[in-house]
Amino acid sequence: MRAITLGLVCLALVAGCANGRLRSRELEPGESDPTERPDPATMPEPDAWLVSVDSSASDRYLARSEATASIRGVVEANLGADRAEVDGTDLVLDGSDGFSTTAPIPEGLSLVEIHGFDVNDNEARGDRALLRADYLEEGSRDADAIQIAVNDALLSGLAAGALGGAGLETLSLGSFITPGTAIVSGDPCTIYVDQITNGTPRIALGTTADGRLRATATVPDITVNIHGQCRALGYDVGIRDGSQVDETDVQITMILEPIFPAPGECATGLRASEPTVEITRFDIDLRLSGSLLLSLAGELVGELAEGFVRGMLEDQVQEMIGPAIGPALEDVSLLNTTTTMDFLSTPVEISLCMTGLDTRDGVLVATLGTIAQGPGGETDAPGAPRLPATSGTLTSGTLAIDPALVGQILFSAWRGGALHLDSLGGSGSGPSLTIDLLGGVVAALRPMIGTTIPRGSALELGIDAPMAPLARGPTPMEAAAGAQFMLEIGDLRLSLGAAGRTLFVLSSTVRLGLSLEPNAEGALVPTLVPDATTASTHVVETTVPGVTMRMADSLSSLVNGMVPTQIGPLLEGAAISLPDIGAPITITGVTADPGGTLHVSISTGP
Repeated sequence: MRAITLGLVCLALVAGCANGRLRSRELEPGESDPTERPDPATMPEPDAWLVSVDSSASDRYLARSEATASIRGVVEANLGADRAEVDGTDLVLDGSDGFSTTAPIPEGLSLVEIHGFDVNDNEARGDRALLRADYLEEGSRDADAIQIAVNDALLSGLAAGALGGAGLETLSLGSFITPGTAIVSGDPCTIYVDQITNGTPRIALGTTADGRLRATATVPDITVNIHGQCRALGYDVGIRDGSQVDETDVQITMILEPIFPAPGECATGLRASEPTVEITRFDIDLRLSGSLLLSLAGELVGELAEGFVRGMLEDQVQEMIGPAIGPALEDVSLLNTTTTMDFLSTPVEISLCMTGLDTRDGVLVATLGTIAQGPGGETDAPGAPRLPATSGTLTSGTLAIDPALVGQILFSAWRGGALHLDSLGGSGSGPSLTIDLLGGVVAALRPMIGTTIPRGSALELGIDAPMAPLARGPTPMEAAAGAQFMLEIGDLRLSLGAAGRTLFVLSSTVRLGLSLEPNAEGALVPTLVPDATTASTHVVETTVPGVTMRMADSLSSLVNGMVPTQIGPLLEGAAISLPDIGAPITITGVTADPGGTLHVSISTGP
């Protein structure tokens, strides 16, 4: 896909040449258009001058606490360097043709415009893109990347997904009772338990009136076989074998609190407190001896037995089952999942876990931390750049996603080489692009074709992004154009060459306006918003003598117009999957909060 993308850039470039759309300004009276191919017999030799500006010694990544940057560089000119210009201010060169100054830098991505001049006032550009931000090292946790305002549907999914494996299904009342045990011994009744069975316990989550997390464990379908004897109204009444309690349910309600080993770290389990026990369904079937002779005594025995059995069940659950549920929950991790995504065949593993749980405006909010880990790679970037964002008011059933999460994922993909492509020749399966076509754009290149570079040589292309991408929230103007978040690449480089020789290196500062659209799998796919997308491109290096700024601007203008539309398709592989909470999630809408976060409305269920 990347080879096709670069091919499209060059095809568009060729089309622009053929249609004469490369002028960067109107021609002066009597001035010829350098993009028109002249008669080779009358074509003058280019001036043998070269100028370049190396600004790589300048700062590139600034902490958000740093308000100024050091701009340093060297002007190289074969006819002699004269001066430099930084953001419109002339600078005198030192004895090594170097220059140095400081420049105020706002937060986010900035482009410092740098020009170098030789003694004949020929010039070249060496602009420097700078990032002023906070940085998250790859493999480190962003402790508040996602916030979830939970509702009953989400809690139901969490209970089914995370708590379903808490070991509750193995809990049995029978394991706490030995057949023949007297649950009541003495006056007025002695009652023995023959057997206790129960259905599979289940658990549900909810919230309390004060916004805490509440769990209700239900032990359903309890059956208790009993026998014994009671004395009522002076009579001994037997409770015969076959008497039983059935169709009985017991509920245990407790408050759950996540166990956090330290602020910002993943919850390691849940702590249960304030347990209460309630029998919500109860039915007793007694087979009494002698009750036909004295029905009133039989009724009294039934009431006595019912009270004793109810009390026994509540006591057993309170004293034995309740404490057993607590330890089972201590190993449960809510909202803890790991998934792998591919960005241009670069795998990035994304891990999520709960790092906080609190109440805001009466809504229970779970905070998720994220870790992105790619294949690695050498870089001078201190980490994924990020700018502060606020989530605003969260409504129930909404996810708030910090754009820094997108930047965190893209940083790992970028560091792994997702935006780097080695030079490609013209011998692939795509269209054949030759150096002769590039000669139609830059007049100074034409004398080299057929002499130092053979005619028909394949045009060699390369793409790289030596600067970390930045994801941020949109400005009000960008949001009005439809952008939900912005992705910025400060230094996207395109190299053009032939016969193993690099002829031009162009750099683009790209600001992509993006919206998030759900795909069929429920993931969020970044989609380009053209009205919020811009690019600024310039030639930063050339080995072709005599390339005037006008020629360079013509080449830059054409590439500049093509870069955003060609980057858009590359984002198709960067879908963001929502965390698995144990129940299907459907995205019902995405909006951009003024504070910079993305609010994703979701529903659960089939």
